Amino acid sequence: MDDEWVEISVFTDEGGADIASALLIVIGCSGTSKEADEATGGVVVRGWLPSHENVVELIDWIYERMEVALKWGLTRKQAKINTHIVEQRHWLREWESELKPLMIGRSFLIVPMALKERVDSKLNEGRIIITLSAAGGFGTGHHPTTRMCLELMEEIKDEFIGADVLDVGCGSGILSIAAAKLGARSVLAVDIEESAIKCTMRNAIANGVDEKVRTMLSNLAESVYGRFHIIVSNLVTDLVQKLAMQISMKGLLSDERTAYWIASGIPTQRFDERAWRNELSKLGLQIARVAKEGFWVAFLAVKEVR
Repeated sequence: MDDEWVEISVFTDEGGADIASALLIVIGCSGTSKEADEATGGVVVRGWLPSHENVVELIDWIYERMEVALKWGLTRKQAKINTHIVEQRHWLREWESELKPLMIGRSFLIVPMALKERVDSKLNEGRIIITLSAAGGFGTGHHPTTRMCLELMEEIKDEFIGADVLDVGCGSGILSIAAAKLGARSVLAVDIEESAIKCTMRNAIANGVDEKVRTMLSNLAESVYGRFHIIVSNLVTDLVQKLAMQISMKGLLSDERTAYWIASGIPTQRFDERAWRNELSKLGLQIARVAKEGFWVAFLAVKEVR
């Protein structure tokens, strides 16, 4: 049935929680939740996939990655993984119950759709409010990779005014909506998953920015043409590297003014700053800022006008 989903539960410790959450997102889970596991003294991280998915290989892959994390000392507890079938409304209710309004940086307040009418007015004073339902798309602001993207966007917020923006791997549309509310002239949001495209448009409409935000199915930027003043991307390491080549080969960053690329989703153990700086420099990009939170890295790269 279309409304049946597989719930994947990863039992780990606090050190492995962010890693488990990211791995669940990578395999296509639409949202994750985390709670204490009283039986083991650890935590359980849950994610959800449509029931028609063949999850056996995906679970094996997650287990292998968690074993690597254990080997490197990133977690101290061997992961255990369980699955069972749930109805979509069940996991959405559980996921939404975990969320609370979230302040990010000095500019943003992320509000779950279910709490839209109950936000304390003191919280939203002077902030850009982004209302989200992440059903079918990744990106609630609660994961470090998303938070760092928004914080880096805040650092160059004046550059968004009148800008054309590309959001690669849009997920829930949180970065697209943030760009639009920062004053972008247009935002093209792309994702390989149709569910993410639908989620982005649903959230864009709910936030009143649907006239600015366009969506497109695309494997990274393969189907994208044109030039953009700012590109934002919350991905994984290999896809960030592939996108860097696409940005360079296709000339996706504007030449008419200083252009920016914000990328996130790189584990700290895969970020050799000197190597990344050298490789991006060959593509005409200079890393201006590196952000780190927990096990994750994001960067802001600049393409100067020649």
